[in-house]
Amino acid sequence: EALSASLNLYGGVNLPYMESLCDLPQAEMLEALKGRVFYNPLAEGYEIADRFIAGNVVQKVADVEGWIREHEGHAMLPQAQESLAALRENVPEQIPFEDLDFNFGERWIPTGVYAAYMSRLFDTDVRITYSESLDEYSVNCACKTMKITDEFLVKGYYRNYDGMNLLKHALHNTCPDMMKSIGKDENGNDIKVRDSEGIQLANAKIDEIRNGFTEWLEEQSPEFKKRLTDMYNGKFNC
Repeated sequence: EALSASLNLYGGVNLPYMESLCDLPQAEMLEALKGRVFYNPLAEGYEIADRFIAGNVVQKVADVEGWIREHEGHAMLPQAQESLAALRENVPEQIPFEDLDFNFGERWIPTGVYAAYMSRLFDTDVRITYSESLDEYSVNCACKTMKITDEFLVKGYYRNYDGMNLLKHALHNTCPDMMKSIGKDENGNDIKVRDSEGIQLANAKIDEIRNGFTEWLEEQSPEFKKRLTDMYNGKFNC
């Protein structure tokens, strides 16, 4: 009841106020509330379980571990260690690499991973950068190989799309809006319609880039896969 009163009045665990209500020493109160309140060393105070064991518990574990390392001999060290144990018990079970879906162009994957894959696919040094403010990828390459200029070339009525053009579309999961002319109007202007055949061919090349990424990931070292898996779980399964 004292805890409820404290939450209602102060929005948190106010031990002196609670002590004044139930006429018990703080140590006895905390013993009675074990599992319901935890000492948060980062906030230098107690918090209810629903607040403390919530949010990004993986990051909280790392932060509390860091606090414990830096505060050897601290008076509240045992309480902090209890809190750390409670956090660890609530860390979600890690999703293994085999159960993850890696979609080409997902923003959380480092651009260096995409660049390494595309460098092998295009047989040249491919560089990829990402602008968070524009939510847009930029791509360039050291030189245009036959893979870029021939194998991944889609010829359109008005313009051609080489491998680098299609790579950018693959990263954004889009397709070129290709048009063609079916004649002239009375003013001599092109009568334009969608180039369905060209779009279909471009889509096929883009799918080849996107689908090949998953196969390439499967071929990487266990260390590489672990880093990517840890990155995913740390960001999304936390």
